[in-house]
Amino acid sequence: KDALPVEGAVKAEKTAPKQGKQKTVTLTAKMNIRNKPTLEGGILAVKPRETVLKVISAKGNWLEVDLDGQTAFVLYQKGKYGKIS
Repeated sequence: KDALPVEGAVKAEKTAPKQGKQKTVTLTAKMNIRNKPTLEGGILAVKPRETVLKVISAKGNWLEVDLDGQTAFVLYQKGKYGKIS
């Protein structure tokens, strides 16, 4: 059982013009990407720093993201793991 769900931080950016204002997450360190929004969720991938993922929604302290067409989750805590803009 790992102590932390991620090993770094996330930074969100607005990437699409006007229509939908799609947000993305740019990883600022190596991070675990999970199949459920919980520390018990299985790790689907470990992505390196600078990986960009599309944000689908926010669920509590987790961001729901698109991982190559699959729904996945990244832990997010404002000020600790990144900034959403």
